[in-house]
Amino acid sequence: MAWPVVSSARAAEPDAAEPDVARPAPAQPAAPPPPSPQELAVRKAEKLINSTRDKMNDFQKAEFQLEMASIVSEGAALQAVKDPKKATEQIAKNAAAPGLGAYRSVVLSAAREWLGFQQRYSIIGLTVKTLQAERANAPANLRTTIDELAVKFNQKNLALQMKVIGLYEKAADYRDALAVATSAYQNIAEEDRAGAQNLKQKIADLCLKVGDASVALAAYKSILDAKPEADRYKDASLCEKLGDAYKATGDLKNALDMYKHALPAAPKDAKSAKAKAVSALQKKIDDIEKKLKPTAPAAPAAKAAKTAK
Repeated sequence: MAWPVVSSARAAEPDAAEPDVARPAPAQPAAPPPPSPQELAVRKAEKLINSTRDKMNDFQKAEFQLEMASIVSEGAALQAVKDPKKATEQIAKNAAAPGLGAYRSVVLSAAREWLGFQQRYSIIGLTVKTLQAERANAPANLRTTIDELAVKFNQKNLALQMKVIGLYEKAADYRDALAVATSAYQNIAEEDRAGAQNLKQKIADLCLKVGDASVALAAYKSILDAKPEADRYKDASLCEKLGDAYKATGDLKNALDMYKHALPAAPKDAKSAKAKAVSALQKKIDDIEKKLKPTAPAAPAAKAAKTAK
């Protein structure tokens, strides 16, 4: 049986096209607002902080390598010196001991190398100053970080300068040591110099060694005067150095006074280093007292003999 064909009007019609309906364009995300001045300041500070930390870390690695090389070269040169403990003293006296000249050359070379290293490191200070200038615009947590970074930089920079000064002193090159010490002190902000008394005393020590006794005297006196009155004469070393400066300027009375302030009680162990220091100081006192001791008046001149009548 054949099934009847069922016609469908819809099936016979061609596919009807979808109506052309306008669709809305997808919404575009709103442009973010431009960063505020505060946000820009924070971004700048964070970038500078990270850059400074990276540079300081790189220098720390290079410093370790330089320190190891210096130890090796100086140690090798010192082996040729007959009396290593007196090497600086002998150099200062222009002694011609074996190996002394070579040792001095090695130490001076190391001093110049460390000075160059310190000068390269000091460039980081420019970034630190920029951070400090922007500090007021930074949030509290970044202000703390900036302060800590500045302290860390300043401490390391001063330590490197003291390293150079120490090497020049080893080589008895006191004038170059003084130049570095003076420059270091001048670069410290005026309000921070009260905390740099050790450096100021080092400058005074070096002035005394190069013959600038009046400058040394002024520096020692200012250090002494800055101390609380109750503690003024407790630093025996400072008192003795001040006495040395007075003596070098010809003021024996004040020199004697300072030496007596510096003289501690005699130690029980007469062979100790302290006993030797006390003995040396006592000798300074004795020498000055001898010079200041009034001399007996000269006997009156005998009257001229009467002329014979």
